[in-house]
Amino acid sequence: MKDMSAESRSRNFLVFILVLQFIVCALVLFDVPVARQIIGFVYFTTIPGFVIIKLLKSNELDMLEIVLFSVGFSVAFLMIAGLLINEFCFLLGFSEPLSLFPLMMILNSFILTGAFIIYLRNDGINFGKIKNPSVSPLALLFLSLPVLSVVGAIWVNAFRNNVILLFMIVVIALLFAIGVILKKMLSPRLYPFAVLMIAVSLLFHSSLISNYIITFGSDVRIEYFVFKTTE
Repeated sequence: MKDMSAESRSRNFLVFILVLQFIVCALVLFDVPVARQIIGFVYFTTIPGFVIIKLLKSNELDMLEIVLFSVGFSVAFLMIAGLLINEFCFLLGFSEPLSLFPLMMILNSFILTGAFIIYLRNDGINFGKIKNPSVSPLALLFLSLPVLSVVGAIWVNAFRNNVILLFMIVVIALLFAIGVILKKMLSPRLYPFAVLMIAVSLLFHSSLISNYIITFGSDVRIEYFVFKTTE
């Protein structure tokens, strides 16, 4: 019964990937506003990494770790795959390897191949377990940081007032101090979540504040120049 259950879960996962790829491809090809951006973003920043985790047979992760590793592996996969596609796809006759159709075809082929291998191995798909269902009040406050960041950036663009963003930065410092001093309020297993929320907040508070490239000491201008040259 256990083997049949694992086989059933693997088959359902393969069907889920097929249906999800069909939806994403349809949204992209028909250029459906909003849904294309949101669903496409979630799909390509979670599913490739989740497939990689299952291919590596990392079955001892809890739900939070699976989410974080899925996003991390997905981003790394997209960067490496984009580099390889740009360098070698011309050998297959693609004059514009970074255009929509080659990217969609190759990325989806990798995801589908990985899902098919998982199905053949009958590994069984599980999404991890939450070790402790209780939620720390401090964790909920960390969850509110990206909201403050987005609202603050919109406020700056609309009214040229950065009070909300300054308040968010002060809140980040206070939450960090409280998490260090009062360790019982923030469990160590929530540290990755807290770091992720702070990172997203600091990213949004700068990237959403303008339609133009903002360096903040980075090499983004050079990277953009290389991208435009490649394009």
